[in-house]
Amino acid sequence: MNTLHEQLLDQLVSYVQTLPANAKLLSERQLANKYQVSRNTVRLALLDLESTGLVRRVQGEGTFVNRINLQSDLGSSYKFGQQMRLLGKTPSTKIISFEEKDVNAYFAKNLNLEIGEKMLKLGACV
Repeated sequence: MNTLHEQLLDQLVSYVQTLPANAKLLSERQLANKYQVSRNTVRLALLDLESTGLVRRVQGEGTFVNRINLQSDLGSSYKFGQQMRLLGKTPSTKIISFEEKDVNAYFAKNLNLEIGEKMLKLGACV
């Protein structure tokens, strides 16, 4: 049986997937009331979602969907490189973070991994 934390994580993933990119999520207090759990449980679940990259948290502003629209944004990413070359510039990607993390419940379930296995988290900018 899933723990309360894992159940909430599944519910939050479903909730986030219904929202458009960059949408603001309900506050921790509102989420706690909606799902009938403690704010601490919500906070831990949001930290997990942030570690997966599904949401981003901005102190003092809230939590936002951190998803791009693959139908439109992916095409524009390729065009960006072409546009930079036309301007005589060389597009590049810079790795800004690289760390080993333990697989959490979300990745274990969705990527067919075991909780506690090692995975790599890569942060980059273009």
